[in-house]
Amino acid sequence: MLRKKRWVQHNAVIGAHLQDGVLNYNQVNPAYLAKDGAALLTSPINSSAEIAAGITAPFPGFQQLWGKRATVAQALRSFPQYSTIDTAGGKGITVDTRHIMPVSSNWRGATRAG
Repeated sequence: MLRKKRWVQHNAVIGAHLQDGVLNYNQVNPAYLAKDGAALLTSPINSSAEIAAGITAPFPGFQQLWGKRATVAQALRSFPQYSTIDTAGGKGITVDTRHIMPVSSNWRGATRAG
């Protein structure tokens, strides 16, 4: 009697809590665009339109910090002192977990049952 040897192989990768920068914690709330329009959001923080809308600098020194980039949109961000917040760099925000389990399946030759 002949016996066939069986080999099983399987490769898998599982990721948990993987981030690719899709979270934008410092995004301007879209409601401001609908309410105030793009023209106001892109205007400088010291413009007459911004003053008429009642929007002020979020903290003293805001205009000095941002210079010509001190816009109404920047002032309305959750964290106006930052231009971006990195969520892809893994600085304590994300954890990657990978599991690999090798398994394969092949019929190989035959051996005699003894």
